[in-house]
Amino acid sequence: MKNRHDVPVMRFSNFTDNWVRYKLADVSDKIQDGTHFSPEISEFGEYKYITSKNIRNGYMKLDDITLISQEEHKKIYQRCDVKKGDVLITKDGAGTGAVCQNTFTEEISLLSSVAFIRSDISKTTNEFIYQYI
Repeated sequence: MKNRHDVPVMRFSNFTDNWVRYKLADVSDKIQDGTHFSPEISEFGEYKYITSKNIRNGYMKLDDITLISQEEHKKIYQRCDVKKGDVLITKDGAGTGAVCQNTFTEEISLLSSVAFIRSDISKTTNEFIYQYI
């Protein structure tokens, strides 16, 4: 939704139109947090279970990764289908506000302490949202 029209002080010379601000929801295909139930952790699980401890500003910290079974993952992923490149952000806990992009090509599961944002590519990019946040 357009809610403010003004010209920024600093512009690239070939951009002369008014600056338009949008709500994040208006330039996103999906904004979703992870599961609100605690899946059974499996030492031999097939899927990575990402929590706020794994999200740092600019990267995913993977030295202490939790794994879950395919069955647990499928329950989570049907609602929270995070993809490679999606913006991950911690939404509660001591690390609230830490942000990075998902680097995994395979499916992963998220705990509710982590949300993801997927841009509407006709309006912006995940990279822009990541840098903006």
